[in-house]
Amino acid sequence: MSSGRLYASCLRMLRREDLAEDVLQDAFINIWRGASSFDPSRGAALTWMTSIVRNRALDLLRSAHVQAGQMSDEFHDEDFASQGRSPSTAAATDASAEAVARCMQQLKAPQRRCIMMAYY
Repeated sequence: MSSGRLYASCLRMLRREDLAEDVLQDAFINIWRGASSFDPSRGAALTWMTSIVRNRALDLLRSAHVQAGQMSDEFHDEDFASQGRSPSTAAATDASAEAVARCMQQLKAPQRRCIMMAYY
């Protein structure tokens, strides 16, 4: 149930199926090992798991940028946009995600960039 959504999140960020699979596997190992630290009073389990997966994907992206000498302080909206939709990505997209995307499009570029940087 959660693996499809988490995989879709990885795939959107990494844009490569092989990397998304590796990050998701690593994240699930960390989720399993850290399950005792989950506190349901602080939020939903899926939210906690999503943050772990997102942080793993960001770690990989940062290390790839640093290794390639491409680390920059500027983020572009298209850096976070999906490059096409695989079936798993399409299945994970629901009405709330579409509503958020519509709201994000109504924001000015600097505001949208701030939200994207805070989330990703």
